[in-house]
Amino acid sequence: MKMISIGILIVMLLALAILFAIGWYYSEVLKKAAFSTELVPNEYNLIVRSIGNGTIELISANNDVDELSEKGHFKLEWEAGSGFTKAILQNDTSRVTRSYQGETIPKIGEHIRLETFFYSGTPKDALGIDFEEVDLQCELGLCPAWQIGNNRENWVIAIHGKGSNREEALRIIPALQKAQTSILVITYQNDPETNPSKNGYYGFGKEWPDLEIAVQYALEQGAKNIILYGFSMGGAISLSFMRESPYASSVVGLILDAPVISFESIVNHGIAERNVPQFIGKIGKWVATLRFRIPWQWLDYHKIATSLEIPILIFHGANDKLAPIQESEKLALENPTYVSLVKTDTVGHARMWNHNPAAYEKTVLEFLHALR
Repeated sequence: MKMISIGILIVMLLALAILFAIGWYYSEVLKKAAFSTELVPNEYNLIVRSIGNGTIELISANNDVDELSEKGHFKLEWEAGSGFTKAILQNDTSRVTRSYQGETIPKIGEHIRLETFFYSGTPKDALGIDFEEVDLQCELGLCPAWQIGNNRENWVIAIHGKGSNREEALRIIPALQKAQTSILVITYQNDPETNPSKNGYYGFGKEWPDLEIAVQYALEQGAKNIILYGFSMGGAISLSFMRESPYASSVVGLILDAPVISFESIVNHGIAERNVPQFIGKIGKWVATLRFRIPWQWLDYHKIATSLEIPILIFHGANDKLAPIQESEKLALENPTYVSLVKTDTVGHARMWNHNPAAYEKTVLEFLHALR
């Protein structure tokens, strides 16, 4: 009997060890996908099949039909150069012919990618728009920012997403200029231009003190009305600021593009996308909680978002595989007086501008004009 009990105990311990090992593996996946600040190399997942007069024919390198066939304005980027595409001219499912313009031409067989940012460089380089480089004294050191315009009462502060940079906001700067607002495009901890956070991980909203410094700066420059413009994790940072900062009352509106409203929802979404069994996912989350001290409830901004009584404009693609649109839809249903959701079925993560720049910018301008 004693031998049987020892055997059962050994089996149980082995089972627990195996489950913990599985949980550790998936917590490591979560670390790399969400928390790690190590930049992932660009994936050039399309191949140039032919080049014509103002056209480029592409096939997928990994059978990603969604990426190959996505409509819209994109920068085409390869290791030795880049160009632009604004339309799909022919789509035969396995290969797509797009419009092409650019000073450089990729080679046949070259691996390239669609880049959502479209523009690159500084506002002057990309758009011919004058700007000032401002160094903000953030919590962990200097956070450089682009400032466009000054001495205006209305300011838009743009906050880029995880693993991104200020170039993400270049697409919307011309529209913001039409609205005659001052513009501040900020950086925050863990950006290549700034200092790392104390634990070296992205915080999905814990970066809000750096945004607070930017808001304080705008107020010192004479700002009376501040609009926060957050992309992806920048949306989480914006909502975290609205919950935590005493300066939240200076914000009169929010524009959120594919926002992270609940960190747990994007983790659950990622688990489902990878077809991980639910109980394995739970074990992975439990181990990750132990390893990274994840404050799941603190990283849920749904409550603050539903309680805000200022206009909120959300852009979200229904084909978003990183930040599920369901959180934005839920928010629009629960706070219909203040939340306006603009969604498109076939659009991926933070690509609403790329899908239809004119409609996107028109909506932004109407939203900003209504705030006056």
